Amino acid sequence: IVVGPEIAWFSLPLLVGTQFIFTLAIASTVAFVCCWVRDLRFVVRSGLTLMMFCSGIFFSIEDMSALVRLNPMAVLIDQYRHVLLSGGTPDVLWCSQVIGGSVLWLVAMKWVYDRFDLLLTRRVIA
Repeated sequence: IVVGPEIAWFSLPLLVGTQFIFTLAIASTVAFVCCWVRDLRFVVRSGLTLMMFCSGIFFSIEDMSALVRLNPMAVLIDQYRHVLLSGGTPDVLWCSQVIGGSVLWLVAMKWVYDRFDLLLTRRVIA
């Protein structure tokens, strides 16, 4: 059996872009909150480990309940698996919903950062 790249792999930039924008939205929020709650970094580390085990890396999310689909990373990993292993195309509707929600989230975080600019600067320097 010869294994090699497939046409479906050209859809990987859509998944990578979706993951990047979603991760950027989460990271900007956590970075803002960490300025006030310094110990949140320990919770983030434990939370990331928990999310990894709940994201379908070690199992297929079809074997789990519908609640697992509420974790966007679980669906994203399933989409990667679908494209890379099955040669299928990603769910464009789901990707556009995640991108749209993440962009709105980033716009809200931009407003928050602008609103608390001076206070945030004092907090980081202190």
